[in-house]
Amino acid sequence: MRVRDAMSTDLQTLGRNDVLALADDVMTQRRIRHLPVLEGGRLVGIVTEGDFVALAARAADGARAPC
Repeated sequence: MRVRDAMSTDLQTLGRNDVLALADDVMTQRRIRHLPVLEGGRLVGIVTEGDFVALAARAADGARAPC
């Protein structure tokens, strides 16, 4: 078996300047955990479910930090 036998071909992508809320919406609606980010048709990154978890954790830590 090869990668092509298991990979998805109906891809949804975003641009690096799209807002995170859009990424979250797309990932939720399509029930995916990874979303390729393109710039000029070239892959420049991937937004993952784990990225949202890490952002939430950082925000929570910042909210609890003393002033």
